[in-house]
Amino acid sequence: MTTEFAGAKARLETAAGPIDTYRLGRLAEQGVGDPARLPRTVKIMLENLLRRVGTRDVSDDDVRDLAGWPERAPGAAVAFMPSANACLTSDCRSSRRRDRAVPQARERSSR
Repeated sequence: MTTEFAGAKARLETAAGPIDTYRLGRLAEQGVGDPARLPRTVKIMLENLLRRVGTRDVSDDDVRDLAGWPERAPGAAVAFMPSANACLTSDCRSSRRRDRAVPQARERSSR
């Protein structure tokens, strides 16, 4: 599936090898909102949509709507899918252990 936002993808060469980046500034260049005015949390979700635009989950309209936040599509759902390494902090790992422990505690209390 093709997308008008393919130009937002760029390659950054690092000592560890190349990585793909998705430039929010490209949206402003195309006249699709002004990402600089958005709160950080919305920028994170917008970058996530740019990574997946053109797939079955994210359309160009989804990107346009979020880039125009809060005026556009006030009740729209965002197909946010964090990366696998997004939860590397000790706080996140401890909450995962706690979540796994809860069903076991319920099981013991029901006996």
